[in-house]
Amino acid sequence: MSTSRFTSLRKAQVVRAATSSPVTRDFRHLDSVPRWWLGRSSFSDPVSKAVKVKDRIKYWNIVPGDQVRVLGEREGTVREVLSINRFSNRVYLRAARNDGENSQATGHPINVHYSKVQLFLGKHEFPPAKGSTVTEIVPVFASRIGTSPPVWDVAKHAYVWKRFAVNTTPRLPHWTKQSHGLEPKMPIPWPEKAKSPKLPRTDYDTAADVVHEITYNPSPITTRILDPIPRQQALAKQERHYLNSVLNPGAAFDQAAPLEVHVQQELSPDHSRAKRQKRWQELNESKQQLLREYIKDETTSAKMRRHKTVKEARAWAVFRWREKVEELRKEERKRRWINRGALAELQRKRARKAKKAVRQEKRLRELSLAMADNQIIPEGVSISR
Repeated sequence: MSTSRFTSLRKAQVVRAATSSPVTRDFRHLDSVPRWWLGRSSFSDPVSKAVKVKDRIKYWNIVPGDQVRVLGEREGTVREVLSINRFSNRVYLRAARNDGENSQATGHPINVHYSKVQLFLGKHEFPPAKGSTVTEIVPVFASRIGTSPPVWDVAKHAYVWKRFAVNTTPRLPHWTKQSHGLEPKMPIPWPEKAKSPKLPRTDYDTAADVVHEITYNPSPITTRILDPIPRQQALAKQERHYLNSVLNPGAAFDQAAPLEVHVQQELSPDHSRAKRQKRWQELNESKQQLLREYIKDETTSAKMRRHKTVKEARAWAVFRWREKVEELRKEERKRRWINRGALAELQRKRARKAKKAVRQEKRLRELSLAMADNQIIPEGVSISR
């Protein structure tokens, strides 16, 4: 059973599973993924992978923006998490830059498993080693992470919980076994998204008072059915003033007079669901109206003489109606074929083929062979030199 909070999983979410968002808004990554979703139709498509549902991580404690290190690396380089893939349990890390390299260059990210990284907790001071009096500053990493119970935050529209380090590598010196047996906890703050710097205002920016100024005055003529009907004289005066301001914007009228234009039909897309449904309903209604006309025409007294019964007349009307519907369908198909430019393309192809045939005929007609050995001249053919 799916643990998703919202709608079901879609293929696009699996293909674009790598995300740079640190929040957990749903648990769609715990849904089963059909195998054919992971296939690639072309080399340009991204490679999609998904581990078994039982192996996927429900609550991620390593999110984009964290500082981590990869287990097994001798250098122990601290890298930044760029993105994560909750379907494949993979973490994408920023590649280390060489000295003198451009700071804006990101390089190819490093792809590692979730279990191969450790959170960086910062550098801490350790007591001096034996035979030394200098304290050591050592980077510390979390080897074990604990969390608080996750809860749904309505304001953030996501699941929130606190994370803390239960054990570290190396272990902090002040962490010792306490008498009451409680484990030490070190809070790990979540990464904060850097705010974009606010650019200074220039002369090209519009002032705030100009932006918030109301410059549109609606027409006094109401278009709502529920509104009260104005008096006839007042309505005529309003209409006359409105039409004069629209049709004759001169010195006697305000140049900024409002122009009511109902463009909701023009601005809405033609391929919206509502418009497609409306066209489909209109087409079905036209077909039914055409069928009723054919039946009415066949059941008239003038044409009932050639039919034995009304049932036979209706059957003949349905036959004619089906032939007409098929004819209309072919005409509509041809009209769309012409409108999309197929007819013009066919005419261009025919013109190119005709020109090619003329060129080939001309080359054959003007073909001349040089005199050489082993050539046979057919009988009755004269050669002019």
